[in-house]
Amino acid sequence: MFDLEQAIAEWRGQMLAAGIRAPVPLEELEIHLRDELEQQVKSGLNAQQAFEIAVQRIGQAHALKKEFLKVGGDVRVPFWLVMVAFSSFASFVAALFVPLFAAIAWIDVVTASVWELSPIITGVCMTVIPAIVFLPILRPGVKSWLLPFLFGLAVLVLAVCAFVYDSTTMAYKYDLFFHPYGLSFLAIGALLCVGEGLALRSRGHFLAKSVS
Repeated sequence: MFDLEQAIAEWRGQMLAAGIRAPVPLEELEIHLRDELEQQVKSGLNAQQAFEIAVQRIGQAHALKKEFLKVGGDVRVPFWLVMVAFSSFASFVAALFVPLFAAIAWIDVVTASVWELSPIITGVCMTVIPAIVFLPILRPGVKSWLLPFLFGLAVLVLAVCAFVYDSTTMAYKYDLFFHPYGLSFLAIGALLCVGEGLALRSRGHFLAKSVS
């Protein structure tokens, strides 16, 4: 009796043997394969017939490998994307610590850094932020781009809210301002993080074009 999951596992083995080893392309291929299988079964074919047709439509391993090479390959993350991630992390670090050392001579109020507000929160940030920024690059997956993308959006919203707060009477009332240098680095880090997520999404979904 035909075992569909076993057939898919063997197909994955053929992909690996052909040199398609990175998680994102392989997972994308399997998603397309299963989508094609579902369509063929709905058309009235049995599982074995549907699998054979789906494999033919997706393509053979050696042909797919050539497609990967044409669009940039799947072996390693490009250096520029690594630098985007590193720059994003560096901006977040600057946002945490620059306000401690960059005094504002023209304003006679307390300007808060995250470190001044809570060293514990700063420690948590220094642990969590590297994971969010670098993990999707070190261990890419189909949905891994969402991690830096959503985090960057959330931080960007917080930075904008902090900028707005600084311009209101509440800041003068409580004599507490967020350092503009810190907020600027925070916004830059957030934008780079969003860009990293979009770049990862673009690389992770190029197969949708190459195999369709």
